[in-house]
Amino acid sequence: MPEYRLDISAVRKRAEDAGDLTDDAIARRSGVGRTTICRLLAGRTVPSLRTVVLLGKAYAVPVEDLLMEVEAA
Repeated sequence: MPEYRLDISAVRKRAEDAGDLTDDAIARRSGVGRTTICRLLAGRTVPSLRTVVLLGKAYAVPVEDLLMEVEAA
């Protein structure tokens, strides 16, 4: 079964396209806490499904556009 991770570059691109250039702007738009956004974009935490859905809704993209498939360990 494939594994998926949040594609940080996809999130950043969507945010930049929307004019959200700071972690705080991403947090405000998505409703996800700023600390969580900072940790996600730094790769220090794994997002919950709810967080990925909120990010997708905030930037009007399907969840699949924010995920990348990774090889199983």
